[in-house]
Amino acid sequence: MLIRSIMKKNSSVYKYLLLSALFISGIALAVFISGKVALPFKNPWGVVGLLTEQKYNPANDIIKFLIIITLPSLLLVVGFFFFKKHLIHRNDNRKDRYSAGYSSENEFTGKNFFISLSLVFIIIIPLNIKTYHSCGEIVDTFHEGESMGTAISYLAGYVPYKETIFVHGLFADPLRSVVAFRLFGRSIGSVRTLQSIIKIISFILLYLVLLKLFRNNYLYAITTFIILTVAVFLKFLLILPRDVTTFLFIYLFLSFTEIVKDRYNPSKIRFIFIALVYSFIPFASFAYSIDRGFYLSATYLLFSPVLLILLNKKGYTRYFIFSSAAGIILATLLLGYLLKWDFTDFAGFTFIIMPKYKELMDGMIYPFNNFKFLFPVAIIAFSLFWLIYSLLSTSLTSNRIFISIREFFRQHLNEVFLFVISVFFFRSALGRSAWDHITYSVTAGYILVIYIFIYHYLHPFLSGKKALKKSAFIIITSSLSIIIIT
Repeated sequence: MLIRSIMKKNSSVYKYLLLSALFISGIALAVFISGKVALPFKNPWGVVGLLTEQKYNPANDIIKFLIIITLPSLLLVVGFFFFKKHLIHRNDNRKDRYSAGYSSENEFTGKNFFISLSLVFIIIIPLNIKTYHSCGEIVDTFHEGESMGTAISYLAGYVPYKETIFVHGLFADPLRSVVAFRLFGRSIGSVRTLQSIIKIISFILLYLVLLKLFRNNYLYAITTFIILTVAVFLKFLLILPRDVTTFLFIYLFLSFTEIVKDRYNPSKIRFIFIALVYSFIPFASFAYSIDRGFYLSATYLLFSPVLLILLNKKGYTRYFIFSSAAGIILATLLLGYLLKWDFTDFAGFTFIIMPKYKELMDGMIYPFNNFKFLFPVAIIAFSLFWLIYSLLSTSLTSNRIFISIREFFRQHLNEVFLFVISVFFFRSALGRSAWDHITYSVTAGYILVIYIFIYHYLHPFLSGKKALKKSAFIIITSSLSIIIIT
């Protein structure tokens, strides 16, 4: 009776306890059910690897992953039928919690301080993070050799994917070393130097993405950046050099959402340029890294129709179509030039041959029962859980359901976009569940969760006269953590 009385007085506590119970129960049930998944094993090519020795179908992990990220949300939908009045509050259907009373750039004093701090962090932190597979006194003959060895073949005139084979991509493997040799001379050090430069560019682009995401709020951007770098030092996150295309693509998409939400009105020339580069990056990414090319192109094809519909009212439709076509054509021409115009062998290896044997050859069973490995999956599941909760809260408290759903997607386009990218990119972790593969597949998922908490919940706490002190506390704490870790 006492507990019920307390709950009545503080219904928000009851709401969050109920949501937590639904989410945790959903995860636990999903892990249990996923443990029963066992698709038939086939190995027609006679591939030898860890999975073939255990006769394990790699598609099992994909099914298990989908079960775990969706079941908590399905449980939430069911829960709404029984606990609707406890799960929805009057203020749950606000159109844009962040924009209400929010002036992105001038909310707090000390803006110049945070700009200076940002410049220091985005330069110093990447310099103190080891470049993936390009550091140490001992040469990584396998990973570094993947680039330098194939570069010699490329320089000798061998046709990629026909006369020389590599796995990651044209630039990720041979061309990275080819460019380094021409810029700094033919040496191992030159390749490491170029890779380190690209790594620093990746971190700079990551920060620019955060700044765009938080609408030029340097306070929130640098706070999120520091949290992510703490995760890097704790080895829960890995920012790859080849994610330069990923961060650039996300940045350009965020530019479109600003246009959709009437926060940015570019000139026609600038819009055409943004749309052209936005359409160029996903398909050109096949020339850098095949997996990034797959994920970014899939995201592009999924969201371009959405953008086309949302931009229609702005009068940008024809410019978007023209620029998209031009960007795709330019990307195809670049890829063709780098492939020495042999598209046939590239397509055959990338889309037919490699998918048949890659995971059977070097795949590993994903240990969903291990909390450390379950955590990044739960992060993605939470993002979907939050999106479904927000959608239900918006639509079920409105008399015009379809209009409210449309408005929800317009207002939450950034969150939906980051969720889709996080799901696509985690495919790499499912293909090979070595810890480093997992940590470089969860960047978008971590960004989204931090964004949700700051954007929708911590903003009232961080805003106001004491915003600087509160955020400074977070930054100092995170900074001390980095110093202790290093």
